[in-house]
Amino acid sequence: MYACMRTYRGVERPEEVVARVERGLVPLLRALPGFVSYHVFHAADRVTSVTVFATEEGAAESVRLAAAWARKNLADLDLGEPEVTGGEAFLALAED
Repeated sequence: MYACMRTYRGVERPEEVVARVERGLVPLLRALPGFVSYHVFHAADRVTSVTVFATEEGAAESVRLAAAWARKNLADLDLGEPEVTGGEAFLALAED
C-alpha cells in the first residue's frame, strides 16, 4: 500500500475546507483505481489528509488530482501550498 499526506497550515475555516473536500474531492479520489481510504484530521491551525492506495500509481495520481482540485476549489480560502509527503506503507493495522 501507498499513502500520501497533505498538510495545510494556518487554516482559519477548517469546517469549510472539510465540507468542500467531502463534496468535491472525495468522490474523485474514490473513483481512482486502487483507492483504499481517505482520512482528514484537524488540529490547531492545520488540516491534514491521508490518502491510501493499493498501488504507487494510484497514490501518484491522487497527488496530481488533489493539487489541481485544491487550486481550483480552495483558492478563495488562502491556504497556500500544502506540505506533501508520501510513500510506501510498511505497516497498516485495521480493526476486524
